[in-house]
Amino acid sequence: MNIFNYTLVSAIMLGTISYAQANNLPQKTSNYQGNYQTLTKDRKLDDQLAQCIATGHDLVAKHKNYDRLGFTDENLAQTKRKKTKTTSSALVRGEARLRKTGKWAPIELSCDFKQSKISAIKLLSP
Repeated sequence: MNIFNYTLVSAIMLGTISYAQANNLPQKTSNYQGNYQTLTKDRKLDDQLAQCIATGHDLVAKHKNYDRLGFTDENLAQTKRKKTKTTSSALVRGEARLRKTGKWAPIELSCDFKQSKISAIKLLSP
């Protein structure tokens, strides 16, 4: 394989990986705007953290294991953040209610942002 073919294959693979990562956001539900407004106005969260949690609620709405998210004021105060010139991320601990049993389990919600808009989200078990 010559260098041109290798470069072309690498570019295609990189484009495919980038698309897959950018495409993992859940579709916004009818509850997204209300959740976002509650988080920014009532709980006084900044825009990015409100996007993260409102999108997390949308993610859980279609999740096979969980049906609800919960975050205490203490969870929100302990949010871990990283920031560069063009990207940032947030990791917030909370709880998710198990769909089958109704019991609550600890989770971490990880969100990545590009140009202040959410670009990726993951629901993790700590």
